[in-house]
Amino acid sequence: MSTVRFLISRHDVKLNVSGLVHTLPAGSMTATSSDATMDAPGPAMSHDFHACDLQALYPDVVDLLDRRPLGVFHRQAARTLILEPSMVDVAMTLQNIDRMAMLRFFYVYCLCRDQRYFSAMLRQTIAGSHSLFDFVEANFHRPWPVGRLAEEFGMPLRKFRYLFQQTYGMPAKQWLLERRLRLARDLLLSTRHKVLDIALECGFTNHAHFTDTFRKRFDCAPTEIRLGTPPQRGGRRVAMQRVDAYAAMRADLVAGHGAATDGGGVQ
Repeated sequence: MSTVRFLISRHDVKLNVSGLVHTLPAGSMTATSSDATMDAPGPAMSHDFHACDLQALYPDVVDLLDRRPLGVFHRQAARTLILEPSMVDVAMTLQNIDRMAMLRFFYVYCLCRDQRYFSAMLRQTIAGSHSLFDFVEANFHRPWPVGRLAEEFGMPLRKFRYLFQQTYGMPAKQWLLERRLRLARDLLLSTRHKVLDIALECGFTNHAHFTDTFRKRFDCAPTEIRLGTPPQRGGRRVAMQRVDAYAAMRADLVAGHGAATDGGGVQ
């Protein structure tokens, strides 16, 4: 299983995993699989984290991992920890700001409370994804369609697409376009390079297409985001402080929220 689902609820929850029902106490956090379903009397928080999320998390928590040999690790259908009420409040706040910050915060908590299990679960989840992760990070900015990436990786296209979906939690075409757009946005904010040069550096071969795709994704043109012009919503400018706008756009990529699906050289 390359996906971990974290559930947090202020209420008792009935969790169904592969036909087995688990009762989760109120104010708890549970690590389970992405096919689990739940029945809760009130709001419950549920977030899926894929291998690429946990791969990005690993360097931040490596010093907290249990180094003792474990042998064969069998991931449980549901592993539950009781939270302090304030921890639930933090979860509800972070989920609307930065899901990767939420993952780091709570995984550190999990390692402090149940180091042996969550160390093994992290290692097992990212095992086998290193080569794909490194390859994609080194090449996503190239103006290659998905087929070319699969060819360079040395894998049939159909298998590559499946592996990518399992690792990143979204289709390769969608992820690549989103990643390229976010890189372009960061370069626009942090450098004075020409817009055309940034477009080419991020894998876009057509300036007009880049501008149109960027506008659809961020609700403003590349030149506007550099100048700090507020984005549009429904034809009206929305006032945002520059620091707040930038912080909002720094949310980690693999969340998949609002990801664009148009071209950009990705097929």
